Amino acid sequence: MLAIVLMMGLLLAPAIFNGFPIIFADTGGYLLRPIEGQLELGRSALYGAFLLAGIAFDFWPVVIVQAAVTCWIIVLTLRAFDLGEQPGAALAVVLVLTLASSLPWYVGQLMLLTLQTGDGITADNNWHAEWVFREHAPHALKLYYRSAQSRNALHFTVINALQVPVALLATAVLPFLFVLLLRRRRTAAMFVLTMMMALLANAAICGVFAGPGSRYQSRLVPVAILAVMIGGWVLRRPTDRLPQSKAASEP
Repeated sequence: MLAIVLMMGLLLAPAIFNGFPIIFADTGGYLLRPIEGQLELGRSALYGAFLLAGIAFDFWPVVIVQAAVTCWIIVLTLRAFDLGEQPGAALAVVLVLTLASSLPWYVGQLMLLTLQTGDGITADNNWHAEWVFREHAPHALKLYYRSAQSRNALHFTVINALQVPVALLATAVLPFLFVLLLRRRRTAAMFVLTMMMALLANAAICGVFAGPGSRYQSRLVPVAILAVMIGGWVLRRPTDRLPQSKAASEP
């Protein structure tokens, strides 16, 4: 339980530092869907209802649930490779993803960032979300105006100096990791391949239908780092230490 709390705390660190869940230009569009009772292309009404349910608590339940679900998915993924029962391992993975990827910036954001973190979250980009808050969540708007984001006090130069090279390196390593794992741990190789295809598909779809944008690939690139960490761990672990059922399935 302590590990889960620490993991969630790490993922929520940017929002806590900001003093308010991080908003984006699209946040208002999501929130308006259940309020107006109308659908809009690219604005999930279901996620809008999720945001609407969090208004009374200034949207903090939204990012807390997002952090909890993210931790759950990470633990489930680690469990598939016999690492999920070690709280320290899960905590270490979340720590690396918090420091070396954009993951916590999306967990703490009210939204379903080439690779740079922070793309599009400047105050002058949020005029529509501010208008929606003014009409439907005035108390939350007051808190937003006190946040670091509203003052353009969130700076990403140092963050991107670390995260962009790590993201590019992790993505470049995936094909080589896939080849190594294919000969020794086929299940892990298929996991790495799936992450590779997800990154390629995301880049292609967003590039074609939305145009180039840093945030589109940044929000998915943490899976590359996770795949490299899991793949590296699997390669280092002797076959006889794998669970019997898993070892039997490996060539």
